[in-house]
Amino acid sequence: MILLSSSGILLIAILLVLWYSLTSLRAKEIAQKEAVYSCKKYNLQFLDETVTLQKIKLIRREDHKVVFFRRYEFEYTNASHERLKSFIIMYGYEIKVVGLDDNTIIYFAHPTF
Repeated sequence: MILLSSSGILLIAILLVLWYSLTSLRAKEIAQKEAVYSCKKYNLQFLDETVTLQKIKLIRREDHKVVFFRRYEFEYTNASHERLKSFIIMYGYEIKVVGLDDNTIIYFAHPTF
């Protein structure tokens, strides 16, 4: 049986926080690049140049691997100059769905087996 001292537990906690921070930053970068790409592809203007994390949880994918489910939102405008919301759903670092404010899905990944 392995016993950890309080400094060992503290070190593990710090490493977990660091790992979570780095993976979250990487996922946000991927989501932001997808938001820019989607807006350019559909002639929309990406507003505020940022995505915001709306939801995060652990899920089990089809291949039984446990990953973070993340839902990001960003705002865009079209020819009518209204601020509209869009969303990006990610499993780990993989983008699964990109959707527009009117529930139009502009990207839907096929399940990986």
